[in-house]
Amino acid sequence: MKRWKNLSIKHKIWALVTVPLIVIVFFTSQKIVSINKQVADLELATWHVDMLSQLALLHQHAFDIRHANSIEAQAEFIKLLENAKTLADQQKMYASIGPLVEQYRDAHESLIAETDNESRVEYVDWLVETYQEMLYVVEKLVVNGSSTSVTSHLNALLQLNWVQFWSSEERWQTQLYLTDLEASDESSNLHGELARALNQKQQLIFERFIVMNAEPKQVQLMINVFSNPAFEQSQNFRELIHNSPRASISSDQIDAGLKAMATRAQLFEQVANVIAEQLINQVQMEAASYSQQRLSMYLMITLTFLLLVFAGVSLAQRINLNLRLVLDYLSKDEHDEQSLTEQIDGHDELSRFAYEVERLTDEQAQSKKRLLEAKNEALKAKETAIRASRAKSSFLANMSHEIRTPLNGVIGMSEVLANTQLNAMQKDYLDTIETSSQLLLSLINDILDFSKIESGKLTVNVHSTALRETVYDIAAIIAPKIKEKRLNLRVDIDQRLPARVLADDHRIRQVLMNLMSNAVKFTHQGCITISLDYQGIHQGHAKVAFSVADTGIGIDNSQLKQIFLPFEQEDDSITRKFEGTGLGLAISHQLVSLMGGELIVSSVKGQGSYFSFTLPLSPIEQDYHYINKPDFSALYVISPHEHVTTCLTETINYFGMQVTDLVERVDEFLQLVDDKALVNQKMIVIYVVDEQQDSKSVQRDLIRLGRDNHSVCLVRHLSSELGFNIDIAGLVTFPLLGNRLLKALEICQERLTVDFAQATTIETTSPDYNNEKVDRLNVLLVEDNPINQKVALLLLERAGYQYQKANNGQEAVDLFRTSQNFDVILMDLMMPVKDGFAASHEIREIEQQLGLKQTPIIALTASVLDDDIQKCFDSGMNAYIPKPVKSEKLYSEIESLTCP
Repeated sequence: MKRWKNLSIKHKIWALVTVPLIVIVFFTSQKIVSINKQVADLELATWHVDMLSQLALLHQHAFDIRHANSIEAQAEFIKLLENAKTLADQQKMYASIGPLVEQYRDAHESLIAETDNESRVEYVDWLVETYQEMLYVVEKLVVNGSSTSVTSHLNALLQLNWVQFWSSEERWQTQLYLTDLEASDESSNLHGELARALNQKQQLIFERFIVMNAEPKQVQLMINVFSNPAFEQSQNFRELIHNSPRASISSDQIDAGLKAMATRAQLFEQVANVIAEQLINQVQMEAASYSQQRLSMYLMITLTFLLLVFAGVSLAQRINLNLRLVLDYLSKDEHDEQSLTEQIDGHDELSRFAYEVERLTDEQAQSKKRLLEAKNEALKAKETAIRASRAKSSFLANMSHEIRTPLNGVIGMSEVLANTQLNAMQKDYLDTIETSSQLLLSLINDILDFSKIESGKLTVNVHSTALRETVYDIAAIIAPKIKEKRLNLRVDIDQRLPARVLADDHRIRQVLMNLMSNAVKFTHQGCITISLDYQGIHQGHAKVAFSVADTGIGIDNSQLKQIFLPFEQEDDSITRKFEGTGLGLAISHQLVSLMGGELIVSSVKGQGSYFSFTLPLSPIEQDYHYINKPDFSALYVISPHEHVTTCLTETINYFGMQVTDLVERVDEFLQLVDDKALVNQKMIVIYVVDEQQDSKSVQRDLIRLGRDNHSVCLVRHLSSELGFNIDIAGLVTFPLLGNRLLKALEICQERLTVDFAQATTIETTSPDYNNEKVDRLNVLLVEDNPINQKVALLLLERAGYQYQKANNGQEAVDLFRTSQNFDVILMDLMMPVKDGFAASHEIREIEQQLGLKQTPIIALTASVLDDDIQKCFDSGMNAYIPKPVKSEKLYSEIESLTCP
C-alpha cells in the first residue's frame, strides 16, 4: 500500500490499464486452452473412427479368407494390417495395439498354412481372441471429453463393431455346426452353444444401443435393418438350428440360412458406415465451430488491448497535464489574471477539481483569520476549564474536610465509648451509631469516587479480606432502615467460601452499600436478600458471586441500561418520589468493572429486582484461624426456629466451636440440665426469642435462665421491638451474625471466668503494645478542631503515650523550635494561621539547620484527594491517615515509624 501511494499518477494509470488487460488475457488464454483441448479431442475422435473402420475391414477380410483364400485377398489383407499398424504407431495411447496387430498377422498366417480342420479351428479362436483384445483397447480409450453428440456417435459405432464381429463369428460357428458332419457330437454341440452365446451378446448390444447410445436417426437405421427380410430370415434360421436336430436340416436350408446371415452382417456394416459418416460430419462441424471461437477470442483480446492502451494513454496525458497546471497554480503566491478553470477545459472531475482548488485557495486567507480567532477563544476556554476544575477540586476537598471533621468526632468518640463498661443493650445502641456514621461516610466516598472515575484516577487496592464480615457489616448498616420500613432481611452465605481472600474490601463495601440502599429505598413490603455464592476455583482464582435481591417496585426493561448512567434513576417521577443522587449504580458499575467483574441486573416491573456480579479473587485462608481462642464453656442453643438454629450452628462451627445441644424451649433446656445433673456446670446459653413472644414472656424466660453459672446471649429478630430490664451478657440481632455473634460469645465466656463487676470503666492500656516502649514516646498533636483534639488525645492516653498539643501549624513550629524531643508528630492539614503543609516544611528546615534526625510526621486529615495526599509526602511527611481515624491504624503507623 505504501509503494502504491508513492507511485506517480502516470504509473498508477498504466497499472490500472495493465492489470485488467493481464486479467483479460489470462481468462481468455484459459478459454483458448479449453478450445484447443476440445479440438484435440475431436481429432482423437476422428482417429478412433479410422481405427474402428480399419479393424472392421481387417476382420471382414480375415473372415472371407477363411472360406476362400486368394492371392488378391491375401494382398488386401496385408495392406489392411499395415494400415492398422500405422494408425497404432501414430498415437502413443494406442501403442499396445501394435503388438496385437502383429499377433493377429501371425495367427492369420498360421491359419492359412494349416490344412487340418481341428488345428484351423484353434487358429480361428486365436484370431478371434486377438481381435477382441484390440476392440477392448479401443473401447477403453474412447474419449468422452467432446460434445455429447460426438461421444454418442462414437459409442454407437463401437457397439456396432462388436455386433459385426459377433455376427460374423456366429455365422462361422453355425457353419461349423452344420457342415462338419464328421465332428463328434460333443464338438458339434460346442459350436452350437457358442453360436447361441454370440446371438445373446448381439441381443444385449441391440438393447443397450437403442436405450442408451443411439440417437433417433440411428434408431431408425436399426429399425430398417430389423425390418429387412434377410434379417427376419436369419432369425428364423437361428431358431431352426437351435430347435431341430442337425440331421433334419437340408442343405438348401443351410445355404439359404448362411446367405441370410451374410446379408444380415452386410446390413450392420452399412449402418456402421452411415454412423461413421455422421460422426465424421459432426466432428468437422464442431471443429469448425471451435476454430471460429478461437479466432473470435484472438480478435477480442487484440481489440481490448488496443482500446485500453488508447484510453490509458489519453487519460494519462489529460491527468498529467491538468495536475501540472493545478500544482503550478498552488505553488504561486500570486496568480495571473487567467483563472485555473479557464486553463482546464471540460466538465469532468478534473475541471470540478480545478474549480474547488481555486475556491479553496480563495477561502484560505479567510480561514487563517478565523483560525487565529478560534485559537484565541480556545485558549480562553482552556483557562476557564482549568479554573473550573480547580474550583471543583477545591470544593470537593473543602466538602470532604468539613463533613469528615465532625464525623471523626462521632466515630472516634463511639470507639472510645465502646471500650467502656456497657451492657448488651447499650452496645447495641452504640453499634447503631457507628453503622449510621459509616453510612454517611460511604455517601461522601461515593461523591469523591465519582470525581475520580471521571478523571480516570480511581484504582483498586487489594488486601486480605473476610468477605463474610463485609456482608454482615453492610447488612448491619442497612438494618435500621429495613426495620423502620418493616421489611424482612435475609443473609445467605455459602459455607464453602474461603475465610480470607485478596480483595479491595473498601470498594466491595461501596458497591454492596449502594445496592442494598437502593433495595431498601424502592421496596415497601417483602424481603431483601444479600447473598455470597462460592463458584469454585478457576485458573487459580476463587469465583465469588455477590447478589442483592428485593421485592420492590422493579425496573422496566426499556430502562435497564439507563440506570447505570450518572445522576439517573428509572424516570423523573422516581427521582421526585425517592431521595438519592443517582450516583450509586453508576459508581458501582464502574467499580465492579475495575475489579474484573460485570454488574448485571434483571428485573420485573412490580415484582422486584436482582443485581449480581462475580469477581475472581485469590484465596488466602480456606478455614478461619482463631487467634488466642479462649476455652469456651459448653454451648447450648434454645431456638424454636429451624432456620435460625441452622444459621447459628453453621456460624459457630465456622469459628471452630461446637454446639453442645439444641432445644426448642426453655423448659426443655432446664429439664435437660436437671436430667444430666448439669446444675453446677458453667455454660453459655444462646436464647433465641420467638417472634410470637411478648416482653413479659421473654423476661420470665431470662429470669429462669439467670443462674450464676449461666451466661446468656440473647438472639432477637431484626423486627423485634421487645424491651426488658434483665441484665444479659450478650445481645445479637438476627441475621447479623459473624463476628458480632463471636464477640457476644466471648463476653459471655468472660462473664463466666472473670468477676464482671470488677472490670474497669475505661481501659487505660492497650494489650497490643509494649508499655515500656510507649511510656517513653512523646507525641505532638497539631489539630485546630477541639472535638478532634479530644478524640485523638483519648486514643493517645488509652495507648499510654505522653503528648502535647498545638492548635495550628504556627504553634507546632514554635513548640518544635523550643523543644525537639518529640518522637512522633500528628499533623492536621487544613488549619488557620499556618496549614500542615507549611508547618511540616518548616520543621524539616529546622531539622536540617540543626543537623537533627527527622522526626516522623503523620498526616491526620479529612482530605482524601490524591493531590493532597501526594502534597503530604512532598512537604516532608512520612505517613497519611484519613479521618475518621481508627485506633488500630493510628497505633500501627506510630509503631512502624518509631521501631528502631
